Amino acid sequence: MKPLQHPLMIAGIGCWMMSAMAAPVFAQAPLFPQAFLVEHQIVQTDVQGSKTLIGPVTDHYGGSWVVSVQPDGKRTIVDFSQERLTVIDDRRGRYATIGFDRIAELNRRHRLAEFGSETPLDEPHDREAPTITVSEPLPMAPKSSRASDQGLMVQRPGMQRFRVEATSEDNELGALELWVDAEIRLSPQALGAVERFERSMLGRPATQSKPGFQALLAEGRRHSGGGLVLGSSHSLVFGQTPEKAGVMNDVALRVEVLPQFPTELLEIPEHFVRVPHPLETIVAHAEREADLRRRMSEGQ
Repeated sequence: MKPLQHPLMIAGIGCWMMSAMAAPVFAQAPLFPQAFLVEHQIVQTDVQGSKTLIGPVTDHYGGSWVVSVQPDGKRTIVDFSQERLTVIDDRRGRYATIGFDRIAELNRRHRLAEFGSETPLDEPHDREAPTITVSEPLPMAPKSSRASDQGLMVQRPGMQRFRVEATSEDNELGALELWVDAEIRLSPQALGAVERFERSMLGRPATQSKPGFQALLAEGRRHSGGGLVLGSSHSLVFGQTPEKAGVMNDVALRVEVLPQFPTELLEIPEHFVRVPHPLETIVAHAEREADLRRRMSEGQ
């Protein structure tokens, strides 16, 4: 089974892909004082050039929330003040809610069930940490024709494009390109909350010698002074070249400032049924499979 990825990481919150967060710190000031939305879409291109579209998804920012609305009507609410993630299925009349600390626990248990360890078994202990570098702003049109689906990223004023890469001993360990809106900047508090949440969504932690996607994304965001990431482009298999694995583009289609945050997106009708979060179901299955493998190996 592949490492867990929450749907929000695939198409939501500008490429959001845990350690448990500290006590809420957002009571005095909202993370996103100006409400706005970003509509975006994932474009996956395989090595043969075939494209797959995912989305579009509309992310609503405001107060201490980000709410992602998917094409099928499902809503994913990230509540930073309460440290909770809630998925609402309006068509089926049900919802699931889970705390950030619970996500961290489940991700740890999944790694143990699938790999027998909380960290990659092939992680060397004597390798130096890689260097993460961010380029100066690049021309808006990327060199690769496979990354040509840029939506409004080449049209919106104030956009900047960066390349972020991790290298070690002259080898590239991973790279991505980011399109950042320099006119929409997140506060240091918002940046910290977003980065902690991104780390919580990882099914397998980055290691000292193998930084993950989130580490490069965070470095690029900090380099731009907290600019809002409206798009990204990277290999479908992080750490491999697009020529070998294909490419994934997260493309912004629309950015709109809102007069106020649509609080109706936070509402859960009283008759909706609460169900287990999908992550809980996946981990329970993985643990049952791990226990079966153990008993078979012991001849039981």
